[in-house]
Amino acid sequence: MKFKIGDKVRINKDSFYYNFGTKNNPKDIKGIISKFIGLPIPIRVKWNNDEENSYNEIDLEYWYLKPLKELLKKISIHDKGGYETIKRYIEMTRNLTDEELKLCSKLWKKYNKI
Repeated sequence: MKFKIGDKVRINKDSFYYNFGTKNNPKDIKGIISKFIGLPIPIRVKWNNDEENSYNEIDLEYWYLKPLKELLKKISIHDKGGYETIKRYIEMTRNLTDEELKLCSKLWKKYNKI
């Protein structure tokens, strides 16, 4: 399993649960994996709106994937370093480190003129 307790996640856009959009299946809201409870739906998530629900690994993604995918579209392929870095981060199967997230923030600011 790629996730661990404490990881920040969101419901994957391709998940069956994403289209519910209810309080306990919130779209585009960060949550934290609170515990593993076993089968059939093993991952318990506490959402930032204080709701909780359980999911399979395929239903979740790290919270930063959607913004990174948006950033990748903005970065010119000619900025090889930034483009390749963000592309690699998107493909990782582990949570990004604080240093990696700082680099993402720096690139986000650069390409969004913040």
